[in-house]
This record gives sequence, structure tokens and C-alpha cells, in this order.
Amino acid sequence: MYSRNFHTIAFTGGGNRCWWQAGFVSALQRMDWEMPQSVIACSAGAGIAAALITETTHEALRACKELYNENLKIVHWTHRKYLSKPRFAQNTIYPQWLREFLGPAEFLKLQNSTFKVSVAKLDNQRRKHWTVLTAACRYLMNRDNVKWPKTQPLPRKLAVLTADFLDLSQCENLLQALRCLEATAAAAPFVSGREYKGKTYFDGGYLCSSPSFLNASSKEPLACLTLLTRHHSDRPLTFNYFGGTYVQPSRPIPVATWGCTGATDVDAAFRLGQDDAAKYASGSGSD
Repeated sequence: MYSRNFHTIAFTGGGNRCWWQAGFVSALQRMDWEMPQSVIACSAGAGIAAALITETTHEALRACKELYNENLKIVHWTHRKYLSKPRFAQNTIYPQWLREFLGPAEFLKLQNSTFKVSVAKLDNQRRKHWTVLTAACRYLMNRDNVKWPKTQPLPRKLAVLTADFLDLSQCENLLQALRCLEATAAAAPFVSGREYKGKTYFDGGYLCSSPSFLNASSKEPLACLTLLTRHHSDRPLTFNYFGGTYVQPSRPIPVATWGCTGATDVDAAFRLGQDDAAKYASGSGSD
């Protein structure tokens, strides 16, 4: 098996594409591969990481499919006099999904782990709406860019958003842990921002979709394995960059990022992750 003693594993965001990460890691675990003790994650990747840490991956996959099968539309419209307002289904589905596989017993595992999630902290409430619009546009255009020059400053701040990490080991109860996991995936305007300990947080991907970039100042940056969720045709399955090791899908993940209906095939993403884990274990597809 292609192996290396990694100190940290990083899960990037990517909506439903993050099920590739679940398939990849769970397949390696069946080969007696141990997930690194230190975990950092962003957006939906944090939910997947939480399932892997608590050993509830298959329960999380089942719950996701059940919730999607019960939902008919990505956007629901609420009709009021002279006004129609869109309501994105993921705003309620995602928090409900987390609660389907994370309970008191799982919270103890999260609390005893080294698990941090990246967030974008709002510094000024009065500029909230403009900041969210700017960040959302930047997020959609950035697309998990792994081609930044090493001399480029890390994107720790944009307008009144500041990159930060929330440490789940510091949570006092399950509700706080769930709030942290919701905050890192709060991709407004699709999913509303989350309040936590008096601060407002949004999706960590609004500033940097790869939490390993933000964690580059750690003591062991060379011992970080980052799992991407977007395929880059100019790079192999496994490659080294920015002082760390990266693994990407061998081809575009066949699932809609924001899909949340019965037509959303999360199983396809999971299976591709399993297939790529076999390639990774054999040492094929590396630099």
C-alpha cells in the first residue's frame, strides 16, 4: 500500500462531492489504514470528517439518501402578499442530517478528538449582506484552486470576513458541536450564517476552501494529507504541493454539488472514492 505517516488530514469543502472523501477514507480504513489523529475540515467536508471520526459513515450516508428522497425541490418558494421568497432546502436538510448520525455518544468521540473546522467570521454586522455576496462570488469563481504561487499571502481576510478555526474539543455540549459543524457549512445565501458564542460565522470556503492552506503555519506542515473534491486534469491522483500531499478524484465526481432530491446520486460519489482509494493504496497515479 502507498503509505506515509501523516500527522494531519484535511477535508476540503464541496457539497455532495464530499461523499467522495467518505468513500475514499472508509475504503482505506478497511485496509487497516489509520486516519491521522489531527483532523481539519471545511464546509460539508467537516460533516464527512465527523462521521468518519465517530464511525457513523454508513449511518450518515443512509440518512442523507433518506432526506434527499423525501425532498422534491432544491428551492422552495414561500408566497406572501406582493412577495415571493426563495427558501433553499439545504438550509434545513443539512442541520437535520447532522442530527441523524451525531448524538451524545458521538459527541464524546468528537470532544476527545483533535478536530477543527474552518470558518469565515463576520467582523461587522452592518456590512453583512454585501460581504456575503462578495464572498459567495469569490467562492464560486475560485473552485478549489490549488495553483496559487507559494509567495501569495494566505487568504485570511476579505472585506469584514476573517478566517478562523473552531475547535470541537472545546465544545461543552452536543448543541455547540452541531453549531460549529453548521457554521463551517453556512454558505449564505443558500444556507444562513450561524451564531456561536456571540459571533456570526459563514462557510470556511468563502475565504479558503482548503483548510490545510490556513493551517500551513502548523508545526508539521509536511505531514498533512489533503483530500480535494474537484478534479484537476493537469494533476495526477496524488501530488505534492505547498508543502503537503494532496489526493484528488481521478475524474469529475458524478454528483450535483447542491443537489438534495432523490435524483442526487451520492452513492456514485461514494463509489468513486472507494475506487480511487484502491488506486491510492496500490501506489498508482502519484507524482
